Amino acid sequence: MQLARKDLDARGRLRAVFLVEPTSRPDGVVRGCPFHNAAVEPAGTTPEVAELVEQYKREFTRRPAEVAADAGARDP
Repeated sequence: MQLARKDLDARGRLRAVFLVEPTSRPDGVVRGCPFHNAAVEPAGTTPEVAELVEQYKREFTRRPAEVAADAGARDP
């Protein structure tokens, strides 16, 4: 995860989230977060999966705000 990298400062970690890495797909298409993509496939049929997805999303939104604050953002 880019936000946890130790080799970058806070600003660099935020920028890295938005840099698209080359993929191993021949067409080079990026299809978003693999965790999210896998989670939406059984949408509505597995409440356990829905809870894990919600927990992941809460954590994901908390982390960038923390890193933005570390980078000096006034209102992350």
